[in-house]
Formats: sequence, C-alpha cells, structure tokens
Amino acid sequence: MDQVESKEILVEELNNSICIDIVGPARTGKSTFIKSFVDLYVLSNISDEQEKDNIISYLPEIGKGKIMQTIQKTSLVFQSVTINGFSTDVKITEQIKHKIHGAKYPEVKSEEEISNLILQSEASLTPYPHSHITLLFTTDGSFGGFPRYAYIDAEKKSIEDLNIVNKPFVIVVNTANPESEDALLLQQKLQEEHSVPVFILSAANLNIGEFNQVLKNNLCKHPINELNLEISPSLIMSLDESHSLRMQINDMVKEVTQDIACFCHLEYLLKRFMDFRIVSNVQISKLNMSAGTVEIWIDIDEEEVGKVEDEIFTEKKKGLGIMRLLFGK
Repeated sequence: MDQVESKEILVEELNNSICIDIVGPARTGKSTFIKSFVDLYVLSNISDEQEKDNIISYLPEIGKGKIMQTIQKTSLVFQSVTINGFSTDVKITEQIKHKIHGAKYPEVKSEEEISNLILQSEASLTPYPHSHITLLFTTDGSFGGFPRYAYIDAEKKSIEDLNIVNKPFVIVVNTANPESEDALLLQQKLQEEHSVPVFILSAANLNIGEFNQVLKNNLCKHPINELNLEISPSLIMSLDESHSLRMQINDMVKEVTQDIACFCHLEYLLKRFMDFRIVSNVQISKLNMSAGTVEIWIDIDEEEVGKVEDEIFTEKKKGLGIMRLLFGK
C-alpha cells in the first residue's frame, strides 16, 4: 500500500496558513511565547543575520516591572514555516484587554492616547475570527513580580470573553517551575473549573514537543460537524449495495468513522483507513475548521478496481450488460 498522503490538518486548503490567537492578561508570557516560537521555527532556518535582525525588530516587546506600557494589538505573519514537516504561513495575533491587580498604567491625556492604550479599556477580547488555534495565557505568579491572585479576575474575564463567542481554546499556564507541585495543582484546578485542556510550561524554555502538544490538543476543542468521503474511482460507488466490494467499503466507513468527533481524531482516521487492504491512499482534500467540515479522498486499491472492471467486461461479453452489477440481480 502507498504511504498516507495526508496534509497537515492545521492548514486550511484555501489559504495554506495557520492562524494562532494568543490572548490573556498582561505579564503572563505571551510575548515570550511568541519569541520562543520564532526562535524554534523561524530564526533557526535563516542564515542571513540581517534578515534575522529585521524579524526580531517586529516582535512584541517583553514587558518588565510594575508599569504597563502602551501596547498595540500585535499581528505578525511568518511565511514558509515548517511545522511537523509541513510548510505553511503562520499568522500570530496577541491581544490583552483586562487589567491585573497591582499593575500601574500610564496616565493618558488625549482621546488618541486612550484609544491606543488597549490595557486602559475593559472591553472584551475580540478573538481573530479565522484563527485555528486560540491560546489563553495565564500564570502561577512564579515570575514577573505579581502574585497569582493578581491575575485571577483578568483570567476569568478573558475566559468569559472566549466562551461568549463560542471560541475553542486551551489554557496555557506559564511558570518558572513547570514541574512544581503548585503548578500541577493549579493545572488540575483550572481543568476542573473550565473543562478545557490546561498546559503547564515555561514560555522562555519552550520546546518543539510542547508546542506540538498544545496545537494538537487545541484541535480537540474543534468539533467536526460534517465529514464527507469521496471514493475513487467513482465507478465503485455505482455498484449495487449487495456487491462484495461495496459491502466491504460500507463496513469499513462505518467502523472507522463511528467515533470521529473532532479535528484531533483526523490523524487516527487516516491511519485506520490505511489499515484496510482495499485502500491504497487516503488524503484530506478539503478542510474548514471554522465551519467544522472535512472532505477526505479515498483511493481504492487498483487490484480491487481491476476485478470490478473484469466483472463488467465479462458481463458485457455475455451480453448481459452491466445492469446487474450496478443495480443488482
């Protein structure tokens, strides 16, 4: 059998890009996470130092101290980023809306300054409408000079914002001590309170395995509302329901798809189809995470197709035509 030719399931067929929306209170490590992502997936593949410096100059500034800076909503686009062996464009947005306790905010004098200071507003988060991945950042208070309780209200408001717009998301708890008992207890607490996947990591020391795990689990929050299967060649699906090959295909589809509920199941689905002798190739031909729709193309093994063609030829030779094959006896 041929190898599974599956396209990276995070990538939309139409624009060949991944959109990642990073939201949450200030001083939780969102900008640090972006920097680590760029180091891992972008800068590591660039040899030109000037090009590296240009990219770094566009990265959001990593905040320090008690005073919040005037920060615009950040939007970055990186082209031809290789993730899990698949090259794609990546768009990252970062936004902060809700204040944390104990932070000091710059004084504003003009309407223009007020509109530019996004932290000055208590307006709700506005998740990027076409984002595939939404990460809500918070922290255990192990870095940055603010205790855990300073983040709790802003954290809850941010989660409420995402739930109101029904946006699938995962929570990332940024900590200086990912293996500490306090961090693990916080992970358990947040999972129980919000019923979403919660990850403990150090944004400053992010590794590829952690990033891939976060992306994969975010997919589990995106339900599949419609799954369409295209069987090739089309002649096969014209066979009568009682034909042995048609019955094998129907049984296979029923067995493989019965527990498929969300996008994180697609990798399993592709592998399961390839376990069947009658299948030579499977691939995702169309995918829309926003609508929850997936179309999968399945090629039937040439030997099986050849048998059907031989049957049709034999029937024709007998003068019986192909009517009994297509419509039964």
